[in-house]
Amino acid sequence: MNEKELLWKYPTIFRQKELPMDQTAMCWGIECGKGWFHIIDTLCYHLTALTAHEDHPSVEFKQIKEKYDKCAYK
Repeated sequence: MNEKELLWKYPTIFRQKELPMDQTAMCWGIECGKGWFHIIDTLCYHLTALTAHEDHPSVEFKQIKEKYDKCAYK
């Protein structure tokens, strides 16, 4: 799983990807290590299932960023 696949698989959740940087931080893409992509995919799958009904609001990400990398723990 990679960023391109997530964007294709969940276009509603990642709709802010094409907005300019003065409107969203999602324009920078998914900023995290490859180990996170399966976790994000699972989250998106469940969010899509939970919000599939008309009476539930949709979800869209404004930013996905890994706050700390492994270097911060040395």
